[in-house]
Amino acid sequence: MNRDAQTVAAAASGLEIVPRTQRWAHVSLCVLDAVFSISARYSTTAATCRRYATAAQIPALVDANSSAYWEQPLSEFVQSVRHAGVEAFAHDTLENLQRTSTRSGILKAEAALQYAEALVDSSVERYADIPALFDDEPRLAELTSRLRQVPGNGDSDVRLGYLWMLLGDDDTIKPDRMVLRWLSSVGVLARRVSPAQARSVLTEAAQIMGCTAWSLDHAIWQAQRAFDNERARPRPSASPGEPEQ
Repeated sequence: MNRDAQTVAAAASGLEIVPRTQRWAHVSLCVLDAVFSISARYSTTAATCRRYATAAQIPALVDANSSAYWEQPLSEFVQSVRHAGVEAFAHDTLENLQRTSTRSGILKAEAALQYAEALVDSSVERYADIPALFDDEPRLAELTSRLRQVPGNGDSDVRLGYLWMLLGDDDTIKPDRMVLRWLSSVGVLARRVSPAQARSVLTEAAQIMGCTAWSLDHAIWQAQRAFDNERARPRPSASPGEPEQ
């Protein structure tokens, strides 16, 4: 038994690990979710995704392990946005004019288009294309670099990491920076690990814990994001007679 996997399983035992019961039915909806959920209420993001599904006449959600259904090629999403024009697509179809930044940011609809174009150029049309992508390190690195250049990425790759999480299945994961940071922290492995090492360790740790690799990856991601958000929150000034923390 891998000692690292045992250590990770023990450290993750206190996390809230929830199995995935449903997922977006199409890669296009994963792209919209990843892009529109940043700095936004998730209820608004989910409604945005469903509006596109309604307009495209495709189901929005399926059971997490379902594969027996027609899946929209991502290139169809790209074509529909280009045909409508980004502004009209954002206004008429998505009914969401959010931007990647309040200061000269582009429409999130434009960012979603750029994400989708990059994925299509990397031969990603459907969920079935994801495992081969994750196993092809040069292609994945090239795609990752291109996606980071889309406005709104941020320093911590939250949007990008969330996209990989949405696209992965129960056994196909790509640990992002937040998951790697959790693994390298004191109390877990206390050293840096590569994404490939993290995938292997998390997969084995999930087996020890009796959950899926995706559920464990997701729980760690949520925990580290909450920790990072707490650290970034301004601390109140100490009250008279109290020491600074």
